[in-house]
Amino acid sequence: MKTAAIIISIFLPGAGSLLMGKIVAGLIQLALAFTALLLNLTGIGILIGGPVGLIAWVWGLVTVARAEPKAPAGRAA
Repeated sequence: MKTAAIIISIFLPGAGSLLMGKIVAGLIQLALAFTALLLNLTGIGILIGGPVGLIAWVWGLVTVARAEPKAPAGRAA
């Protein structure tokens, strides 16, 4: 499942974090990626959107790579 989360996170920052159970971090990463996309659609906004998108992407990958898989409900870890 961790491999799938890393692959998903490559294409959509935050989605892999959500898959690994990091809800708050995943939602923030998704919001940053969406904001960066909107800023990149404007001419001058790319100066801010580019770095914000890069930060969200790297943060998402690092979060997934360092995350421990959650134990299924009903099982002790």
